[in-house]
Amino acid sequence: DLRPGERLGVMGHNGAGKTTLLRALAGVYPPTQGSVEVDGDVATMFDIGLGMDIEANGRENIFLLGYSRGLDPAHLRSKIDEIATFSGLGPYLALPVKTYS
Repeated sequence: DLRPGERLGVMGHNGAGKTTLLRALAGVYPPTQGSVEVDGDVATMFDIGLGMDIEANGRENIFLLGYSRGLDPAHLRSKIDEIATFSGLGPYLALPVKTYS
């Protein structure tokens, strides 16, 4: 369980499954066991049917996915730095998603 404001780090060697785990938690991959709950509701950050625009950069995709969830643009702008830090992408948010590993 994570309380509001708490963060969780995932560390491991190359090939250990960090990216796969995060994609499963985000709903990109359906979990084979268990579930993800946010505030008691099963939730995903990304709708599998929606997908990301791999030609667009990370920042553009944050807004695209945020808009699809009905989030306010000002709220999204206020979260960009936090998302960049949490994701570890930092300056790479300006690069096309297709260049991410």
